[in-house]
Formats: sequence, structure tokens, C-alpha cells
Amino acid sequence: MVRRASIEVNVIRVWPQNFEVQGYDDSMRILGWRGSNLTFLREHGFRSSLQRFFFLIALSASALLLNFISAPDLAAQSTSDIGVAEEEGRIIYDREYFSQFNVISAEDLLRRIPGVQDLMNFREYGERGFGSTGAQILINGQRLSGKSNDIQSALERIQARQVYRIEVIRGNVPGLDVRSEGRVVNVVLEETEDTAYGSWEGRVSNYAAGVWRAGGRASYSGVLGDLEYIIGLEASPWANDRPRSDIFFLPGKPPFSGQRIEGLFSGLHLTGTANLSYTFKNGDSLNLNGSFKDNSRKSYDRSDLFNLSSSGLETPTLSTFNKFATPSTDWEIGGDYAHQLMSGDTLKLLFLISSDDENADRKFSSAAPGAAFAIKRRQILAPKESEKIARGTYRWGLAKGHWLTLGAEVAINTLNQQVQQFIDQGSGLVNVAVPNPDSKVEEIRLESVTEYSWQPLPEVSFEASLDTEYSRIKQTGSAVSNQRNFFFVRPRLKLSYDISPQWQLRAGVERVVSQLDFKDFVSSFRTEDSSNDVVVAGNPNLVPQKNWNYELLIEHRLADDQGVLTLRGFYKDIADHIHKIPVGFGNISAAGNVGSAEFYGVEFKGGLRLDWLGLTGAKIDGGVKFWNSSKADAFTGLKVPVELTSRLNWDVSFRHDTSWYGLSYGVDIDDRSSFFLTDSDFVLKFWPKPNVNPFIEFRPIGSIVVRIASRDVFQPTEPRIVNYFDGNRSTANPTFNELRKWRFGRSITMIIRGTF
Repeated sequence: MVRRASIEVNVIRVWPQNFEVQGYDDSMRILGWRGSNLTFLREHGFRSSLQRFFFLIALSASALLLNFISAPDLAAQSTSDIGVAEEEGRIIYDREYFSQFNVISAEDLLRRIPGVQDLMNFREYGERGFGSTGAQILINGQRLSGKSNDIQSALERIQARQVYRIEVIRGNVPGLDVRSEGRVVNVVLEETEDTAYGSWEGRVSNYAAGVWRAGGRASYSGVLGDLEYIIGLEASPWANDRPRSDIFFLPGKPPFSGQRIEGLFSGLHLTGTANLSYTFKNGDSLNLNGSFKDNSRKSYDRSDLFNLSSSGLETPTLSTFNKFATPSTDWEIGGDYAHQLMSGDTLKLLFLISSDDENADRKFSSAAPGAAFAIKRRQILAPKESEKIARGTYRWGLAKGHWLTLGAEVAINTLNQQVQQFIDQGSGLVNVAVPNPDSKVEEIRLESVTEYSWQPLPEVSFEASLDTEYSRIKQTGSAVSNQRNFFFVRPRLKLSYDISPQWQLRAGVERVVSQLDFKDFVSSFRTEDSSNDVVVAGNPNLVPQKNWNYELLIEHRLADDQGVLTLRGFYKDIADHIHKIPVGFGNISAAGNVGSAEFYGVEFKGGLRLDWLGLTGAKIDGGVKFWNSSKADAFTGLKVPVELTSRLNWDVSFRHDTSWYGLSYGVDIDDRSSFFLTDSDFVLKFWPKPNVNPFIEFRPIGSIVVRIASRDVFQPTEPRIVNYFDGNRSTANPTFNELRKWRFGRSITMIIRGTF
């Protein structure tokens, strides 16, 4: 079949004739385009996002101005009649406050409080050991002693009727189980005897590819004497299709070929969790948490390639079919024991044991037009990771307003990974050697914890800490044997000042040492779809990235609990930044330390109730981050932005709860400006589009709640361009460019929830 080819990028139609990309400047921005109206793309991603940024700022400023004009001063009006109170730096929301909403779980409660939306989206990435700055949500004043068994999952299993009150804690409040990053939320559960609660959820989803998936979850929690428990089971299916189309062209020439790609990525995540808490007669407490997850996934994609004539006619040349299967399971057991002495001092012990196993099998097939598919390449990656942590801390009050915490932590992290590649060289698949194909990596880390808190005045709190760590990393394998020792000092200073009941100033400086990803020590394969056969070498000499983080933040709580606004400035000075570097195996790269880098910018976040607009029960949460980054490109030596970072990110969430059959509706929107991704032989620039996710839910009868939600409702089509080079791009010539449009598949999900 012969057709005339065209590629649509947003609203601009790009034809093969008279088409040229002039290239990139030193900052990796597209210099310009010649051809059919392609100047549209020059800075499209940044400019369109910048326009939306200014619109959001104008909207927020208008809302703030109207609020100041119309709302009375907080000091002149009590909020106790709506279930909100304030005491000793804590804003307290009791049951009366939440009675107006359509809620089932503790997570539902938190989403009704302005300004805590961003805390709900927290995930621990790269946290070393237990750390002290984990999720800023506590249960009964305690941090959940787990990682994969995360706090949001626990909140989904706790029913709203179990929650006695919720405390939003501002600033550095001594005695918290985590260091405050601004706001900490404490979920206080009701003290009851011999009670039990159950909840259930069923869901069915339809995806743009015509695929249906069904799943659900159930949880049961209660109290048996001094024992509290929460258990849960969940089956969470997912699917994603992103149809794509490409055209390929030489620099300064019209397109010579193209391809159309369709595929499906899917999985069924099965999860079982348990949380146990026991209070002894002397007041000591023991908490145990466990989880098991099957995160297996699979995918396929088919690509049909064709040549393009000068008149735009297509001639089929090759078809490919790639099939990936990735069995994956992980389990985790964690716990903590707390003992309070007669003096009020506290001794706490924590532990964690976890394991994560994968076995990815990737098969790549191809066929000439009209022929049967044959496997031409196969890749196998089998990483097995484990972590063991034990931590002990002792906290005592030196004097009124002075607290000191001393502690120690030991952690053992291991990775066993094997990598294999098989290629058909004419007579079937044969094993082709890759550099550093197997390794066992083990890290033993010892840390000391010293933390001092001082509250000289009721409105001023100060925190200083000095942590040290010693670690030994040992790697052994068929191609490498290496051992290295590290020692780091991590100081931290934090200051919180309540200027008034409505205004708070926070400042801090901290040194952070990143957790290495041991998978970077062993070879793998590039996941970029146009070059799956490219090997990424392992780097046994990788060292941790070190940051000096500086932050200044001002927070304003609006009158009558109408919302919270924050403005934050930040600067990160990074040493030993980790990104791809060239290695001596031909056109192969590896993760490596590329020197210094920096991030700096400002961030505005807020949560507003919209009662003053006549929308009783409505609120809006959101934020904008405008920032910049810089590092030296390891291949060219030029100063460029840090990969995968956008200069502008923004998000907004609107929700309106009504009293009519518990009807609620809303939408979540997020967007970012363009960003880059680079490797040894390509430069990619991507222009994202906004993700728009609306929902509606209602309570038709009793405790039953029905929710209908959609993701990527407008199925945004997003363009990207890749410049490929013939070898290392620092010296090689450009070979061809790839212009792609791809569409995010829409999904629609119906969820029915209830309690028993």
C-alpha cells in the first residue's frame, strides 16, 4: 500500500519537502527551522508553558487579593465552630470538621485539608537507610518503619471513622519522629477496645487501546486489647498504550524514511500488607510492618518501517516486533520499639529487612515485508537486591527548651546482577560478550547521629545536627574486583520563626550524600527505543553525589483556615554529579561522576478554600516551580542544563464537595516545559503537554461511594526530536535526525468503595 506521508506536530503539519533542522546551540536549544512553518517549534515547549505559568500566577494573585479584601483577620475570629483549633504550633482538625465531607479512608481526610496535597504525593527516592527526612506524615506520632510499605498505602487502609483528629505541625517541633521539612501531618487514631473495621474497593478500567482491566482491594483493621492491626490485600492492574510515528531525515535534507509504532505496556500488581502495633503495660510500644508485592509486567511493540521518496510515497522495508517480560517480586519486614524512661527520655530501636528480585527477558524480532518474524536479539537482566538496616536513638531533655538526640545506624545493601545478550549473526542466536556482565556489590555503612534542638522563645526553634558515615563498597565478578572506603560528614542547620500567628519564616542549610544505585555498577542496555542494541557499561568506580542544599521559605496561613501559601527559594551546589560518561568500549557510555552541577530557583505552593467565591466545600491546591540548572557535558565539555529537568513545572488540583448525595468532582492538571536527554551518540529534546485528569464521585446509598475518573483525558500528542551521531558526539558527525509524535492513551476507571 502506498500513501503520501505527513506528520502532525500539535497544530502544525510537517511535510517532507523543503525541511531542515539547523541544529543546537551550546545551551542545547534548537537554533531554528526552515520549511513549512516549523519556526513554531523553536522554543514551543518553554514559551507555551511560560504563558500558562503567568496565567496561574495571575490567578493565584487575584485569589489572594480577593481573600485579603473579603476575609476577616484570623485573630479576630474563632474557628472552633467548624472543628479547627490551634495549639502550640499545631493546627488541629477534629471529627466535626470532616463530618461535612464524603470520606472513607484516612487518605480522604488529608485530601480535604488545604496545603497538604504535595505531602500525599511523597515517595522516598534515594533515601540512605532510614534517614530522618522521610515522608512527612506520621501515625500516632510515629513514622512508619518501612520503605516499599509506604505511608500512603497505610492511609488508604485506615478508615476515616478510626481517625480521632489530624494535626498539621508547622516548623521544627521537638520530639517528632522525622525532621520537619516545613509541615508535618500527624494522624491520631481513636483509642478503642475490641473493635474492628473493614473496607473494600472494586474497580474496572478501560484503556484507549480497547483493553479492559479489573481489580480491587480490601482491608481490615481493629483493636484486640493492647494490639492494633491493619491488614490489606490489593490487585491493581494497569495498561498503557502510546502509539507513535517517526520520520527520519539527514541534516539539511528532506525525510528519507519513517515508521509507525503501536504497543501495549501492562501489568497486574498484587500486594499484601500488614501493620501491627502493641502497647505494653509500662507504656512501651512495638510496631511491626510487612509487605509482599508482585510487580510483574510485560509489554510489546510493533514497528512498521518504510522508505520515503522525494514525492512523499511510502515503500515498506521492515517490520519489528519486540516483546518484554519482567517477573518482579519484593518483600519487606520492618519494625520499631520505643521505651520512655521515668525522666521523659526516649529510647527507640528500628529495623528493616527487604528483598527485590527481577528477571527481565527482552526479545527483539524482525521481518521483511510479507515474511514471518524471527528473533534477532535477546537481552536478559536479572538483578536481585536486598537491604538490612538497624538503628537506635536516645533522646533526652538537657534543660527546658533543650533536647539532644544521639544514635547510630548500620546498613548492609547488596546487589547480585547478571546481564546477557544473544544476537543472531546469521546462524541463530549466540551469546555475545558485554563488559562487566555479572557482579555482586555489597555496601556496609555505619552512621552516627547527633541532633540538638533548642527553643529559646515560643515562636523560635533551632535545630542543628552533625551526622557522620563510614562505608565500604566491595564489588566482585568475572570481570571486576574492587573495594573502596568512604567517609562523609553531614551537617544540618534549620531555623523556624513564627513572625505572627499567620506568618512563619523557615531557613536551612544541609549537606546531603546520595544513595548509589548499584545497578550502575554492572552493564545494562539502553532503554531508548531507537537503539535497544546499545550496551550501557557498568562503572565500578562510581562515587556518591554530594549536595549542599540552601533554602529560605515563608509561609502564610490565611484567615479562618481559608488556606496556606508558601514561597520558597532554593539553591543546590552539587559535587560529583552523576550522569553518562564515555568509556573505552567503542561507542558505549556508563553512569559516571561528571563534576559539579547546580540547581537554583523559586517555588510557590498554595492551598485555598473557595468559599469566598460562593463555592462552599471547594478548594484548590497547586504550585509552580521556576528553576534553572547547569553542568558540564561529559562528552563536549559545554555548559548545559541537567538532563530531564524542565525550567518550569506547575500543577493544580481542584475539588468541590457538595451535600447532594455526597457529590464531589474535580480535576488534576500538571505540566512542564521542554527538557533534554543525552547519551554518547544522541541528543533528545522533548516538549511535554499538560496531563488533565478529571473525576466525579458520589454516594448513591449508605456508605457506598462511586467514583469515575480519567487519566490523560485529552490524549495529548507530544513532539520530540532526536539528533543521532556516528559515534561519540564530541567528535562524530551527525548521521540522521528523528522527529516523533506520540499520543498518550486515555484511561477511564470506575471505582466502587464501601465499608463493613
